[in-house]
Amino acid sequence: MAYGTAGHGAGILPDALQLSQAYALKAIELDPEAQHPNLGDAHIVLSQKYFCYDYDFDKAIYHLNRGLQLNPNNPPAHYLNGWYLGLINKVDEAADEMRKAIEIDPLNPVWSGNLAWLYQWFGRYEESLIYADNALKANPNFQCILC
Repeated sequence: MAYGTAGHGAGILPDALQLSQAYALKAIELDPEAQHPNLGDAHIVLSQKYFCYDYDFDKAIYHLNRGLQLNPNNPPAHYLNGWYLGLINKVDEAADEMRKAIEIDPLNPVWSGNLAWLYQWFGRYEESLIYADNALKANPNFQCILC
């Protein structure tokens, strides 16, 4: 998960995306039928890469659904599912998914900050400001675009 996050950011590790994908694929290869919640992380890492970098939405959706099946309490999975739903213009469902990430991990400002961004993206500014404010309440130093 850490390599996937680092690769999704501002180039902290140039090879982070490749490492995250390699480790996730290896974890799944070792026990593809495992029902352990931690294996869900490997699927979420792959889903993020397929969504954000490869634009292979079929693979992204497969791994996202598998990750959520293995661990329905994974905040990054709900966050990513929220962005996917937003991309297909299901804004209310997208917001519900992002709120699930907030419910599971309420002290992490990333989830509220991204929900703020989603609402801003769709022109729902009042709702956007509420979640941007929530992100700042969770961490006054959070680097939120809207905050």
